[in-house]
Amino acid sequence: MRYFYEMYPDAVICPLVEDELITDANMPTIEEIEAELNE
Repeated sequence: MRYFYEMYPDAVICPLVEDELITDANMPTIEEIEAELNE
């Protein structure tokens, strides 16, 4: 979720908007997947 909040800081303040953005943006890129695996 770290990447999501970096891209959409307003989502922390607007949870209803956050839900919609997560639905649209919840498709991690290859780079994000690899970063998660390497943490």
